[in-house]
Amino acid sequence: MPADDAAQKQLEVEEMSAELRRAEAAAVYGLPEEDLGACYATRTLPKRKVLPGQVANRVTAIASDEFSLTLACSSRLMPAASHPGGRSR
Repeated sequence: MPADDAAQKQLEVEEMSAELRRAEAAAVYGLPEEDLGACYATRTLPKRKVLPGQVANRVTAIASDEFSLTLACSSRLMPAASHPGGRSR
């Protein structure tokens, strides 16, 4: 049980720390805390809130064979010198 108590205490400390960082960031930007998310969203390319899970899904899709047909087509359009194999297909 002591390990569970320590884990719970660590979680509480992390939550307090996150709340403090959020309050400090809101103060720096001169915004209410509830508007901080919208402020951060304007910093992304799509100009909207992007969650870590969304980024992970896109990276997984790009790294998988899901787009293999797209990559096959683009490799035929690449000039021979810039093609990874060094020759045209």
